[in-house]
Amino acid sequence: MEPIYQHPRDLTLALFCGEPTFRMTLLRSRRVNAGPWDVHFHIIGESHAAIFSYERTPVFSEVLACVDVERAFVIHRFESLEPYRFARGSYGVTCTADRVDWQKPASVQKLEVQFPPMFGQVPMTRLQWQLDQQCIRWWTLHTYPLENDMIAVKTMSYFDFAGGKQWV
Repeated sequence: MEPIYQHPRDLTLALFCGEPTFRMTLLRSRRVNAGPWDVHFHIIGESHAAIFSYERTPVFSEVLACVDVERAFVIHRFESLEPYRFARGSYGVTCTADRVDWQKPASVQKLEVQFPPMFGQVPMTRLQWQLDQQCIRWWTLHTYPLENDMIAVKTMSYFDFAGGKQWV
């Protein structure tokens, strides 16, 4: 892997109907099954995607990535690095960008990728989740080395399967 300079201000948080509309390079993936629902978690570069399918049909996707996304799918751009919250029915997400270390949530599953060093620091993306009968919660950490600093972008998302029929 070649180091690629990215800044968290280049990030876009998007919600797609069905699957993302752009090509993704999947570095690590995991499928989580919850009855008729499947959640596919992917680390895509220093970014992530969570794709939700109902009875094998993709219904919606959450993507945080440094890519150009059609305006209709964008729910937040990180240009200001200000905290952000979004909720729609049974789905919600909270995002922050700061220099504070991240407390690892208690979870049973995890994906993580470390990238080539930049400015003497190792960037990484971590995705963790916790599933119960009713809901899945997932947390992501994306670290971005800067010349004299490191910024961490963190997301905390949830999806309530019982209320999720509105997405189908």
